[in-house]
Amino acid sequence: MRRRASGNGTAVTETRELPIQERAGQKPRKLVNVDVLVRDQQGRILLVGKPDWAMPGGAVPDGEAPREAARRLLHDQIALDRAPSRLLVVDYVTGEDRLDLVFDGGTIRAEDYPRFAFCDPSEAGERLPESGRPRLAAACEGLRFQVSRYLEDGTMLA
Repeated sequence: MRRRASGNGTAVTETRELPIQERAGQKPRKLVNVDVLVRDQQGRILLVGKPDWAMPGGAVPDGEAPREAARRLLHDQIALDRAPSRLLVVDYVTGEDRLDLVFDGGTIRAEDYPRFAFCDPSEAGERLPESGRPRLAAACEGLRFQVSRYLEDGTMLA
């Protein structure tokens, strides 16, 4: 609440609703990670990082949009200069207050990327850490049915 003088000398009280960040005294923050599901023409999934296999991706720094981070990480990790298309999965990880997003990275020619593993979806699921398997399954389903999926701690809710 703030008081100011009006043009005729009387006091006017103004009220303004403060954004929740100002009311709480701090800006809320969530950790955000992105993965990008890239496939070859046979539908095999590209994995990086032997022996710790993963889809291309990583953390989104403050101030960077998730889709732009996904594009940057595709370039940095596999030298693919392309923006991902659809958002396939949102997974809220409660214990870490983190959002894990999976974007569709489209298809590439496997022979152009010999340094990386291309696996059918079931083999890719076996190679990923246990925490990444539900996101991969939801992303594959999202591609198949042209939908986005929402998970919490790897459990599909929508």
